[in-house]
Amino acid sequence: NATITNPDNVTITAKGFEWKATTGGTYTQIAGTGTGNTFTANLTGLTANTSYTFKAFITYNGTTVYGNEMTFTTNSSSVTPPTVTTDNATNITTHTATLNGTVTAGTETVMVTGFEWKATVGGAYTPVNVPSTWMFYDLTGLTPNTGYTFRAFAITASGTTYGNEQTFTTLETCAAPTNVTASNITNNSADISWTQQGDVTSWDVNYRVAGADAWNSATTTTNPYTLTGLSESTTYEVQVIAYCTNGVTSDPSATITLTTVGINDYELNNVVVYPNPTTGMIQIQNPESRIQDVEVYDAYGKMLNAVTVNDNATSLDLSGYASGTYFVKIVTENGVVTKRVVKQ
Repeated sequence: NATITNPDNVTITAKGFEWKATTGGTYTQIAGTGTGNTFTANLTGLTANTSYTFKAFITYNGTTVYGNEMTFTTNSSSVTPPTVTTDNATNITTHTATLNGTVTAGTETVMVTGFEWKATVGGAYTPVNVPSTWMFYDLTGLTPNTGYTFRAFAITASGTTYGNEQTFTTLETCAAPTNVTASNITNNSADISWTQQGDVTSWDVNYRVAGADAWNSATTTTNPYTLTGLSESTTYEVQVIAYCTNGVTSDPSATITLTTVGINDYELNNVVVYPNPTTGMIQIQNPESRIQDVEVYDAYGKMLNAVTVNDNATSLDLSGYASGTYFVKIVTENGVVTKRVVKQ
């Protein structure tokens, strides 16, 4: 700032300032602005905490007149870095986790924010940039039961500020059941069994008609599990999924297929002949339908006996037959079945 004293009202053709660093500087001239008897100039690009010297000047009639020298010292640099906090990881699974953080700006503009993460043992930090208004990041492709370390960061013109380090451990895997098998298959049900892997709380037995899009699911805590309500003479696909005690769900087991029997086949399979082998008397039973006729044949196909029954059970005496193999043909209301019998 400068003030002009001009009692003779001379014409001033130039006005301004010369300025320099007080120690070792060389004067630089800058024009002044203003009307009347005052003028000013704004200096920029100065160095913090530094002394400067300046003096005003005016030019009239080809003569330059200087004012007295003045000094000032710029303020100390006052840069406050951003505050960066690394928060706990969330949504931790076997292969994923969400990183969280908070960035509060200081006196400088925050240019880039994000996270750095690595395997806790032997890993090298990998950076991921995230907008400061969205300070979370979903990590994927992690290794089960593995420790990881991460920290949030913010970059300004002065450098990078890091938050505190945080760690998390991915969950252990839940192994899929193995050796899935089907047994006791009827026209509308089947027993499904499997080999358990690890500590398990329950299972989902998934099943569908072969080739269908959607799975049906039954949750159970017992192994084996009986599927019911199936359709006769139909092929089904079956798989089992485990729920482990650590809260993790396994991948599906290998898929097996089973085919239910037709109603007649099922009933005929329930026809029993005992004892077999026998020394003489045999019992024939069919709990599903009435037996109509029974015929006995030798190994060469010769019919040896024929009996009309019309009941669910009957008996035959083979004590007079020679030792060997015989075939008993049983005619029921739902079809015909032949049983092989050994006579001792």
